[in-house]
This record gives sequence, structure tokens and C-alpha cells, in this order.
Amino acid sequence: MEPKNVMSQTPQSPQIADLEALIQAQAQVISDKIVQGVQSAGSEEDVRHLCNKLIDGFIENANLNISSRHEYEIDGGFLDSKYSRVLLEYKYPHGQSHITESLDAPGTKKVVEQLQSRFYGFNKKEKRSYESLLGVGLDGVN
Repeated sequence: MEPKNVMSQTPQSPQIADLEALIQAQAQVISDKIVQGVQSAGSEEDVRHLCNKLIDGFIENANLNISSRHEYEIDGGFLDSKYSRVLLEYKYPHGQSHITESLDAPGTKKVVEQLQSRFYGFNKKEKRSYESLLGVGLDGVN
């Protein structure tokens, strides 16, 4: 029996080559919309709503069947968003919690710690292996 694809496709779903073409066509567009949108973000929540709207739009355009949850309680905390096995932690880009290229920056340290904790929680609660998860820290700038 073949392993189940993390992103199950509906009968109308595109083939992998079509999906890759859609990703290539939309990646820069989505990135530009995030960068532009976070300029006026007043909070981490604004960043989350903007990004989730764009992710949801991409999923719909690609005809993918991916479940999402937001403010998902896990390991004594709340994960900002999850799309199947992609775990997202958002940070406010205009405050002290913003993410930088430096691993020693407070915002970067915090998002790494949060994602590590969420990976542990998923392994414990949902019996997901660490290798099957992808963690993303995002502030829309870095």
C-alpha cells in the first residue's frame, strides 16, 4: 500500500507538474502581497489573517484538500496556524518580537523555541514524527 500523501488531492486536483507550475507562478505574487500587507499590520494577528487568507486562496486555486486549524492548543500553548503538518508561528514585524537573520535575536529565539515546543507537542499528542512536520516562523519581512 502506498503512503498517503500529506496533501490529498480531490478528483479535480491538478497533477504534480501542474501544481509545481502553479507554485512557480504564485510564489512571488504571494510573497509580494505579504511584504506589502504587513507594512500596515498593527499586530501579530493582522499578519496571521493576511497570510492565512493568501494560503487559503492558494489551496483553493490548486484544488487541494488541506485541513487547517488556527489558535490550535498543543503542549500547553497555542500554535498560530497549522495546515496539515505545516506549523506556522507568526510574529509582529514592527516590534521587539520580529524575526531577524540572527539566531540570537529575541524574536528569532522565541519563534524557534515555540516551533520546537510545537513539534514536541505534535509528536506526543498526535503521534507525528518530527520528520513529517515543517515549522515556519513568519513576520512578513524576514
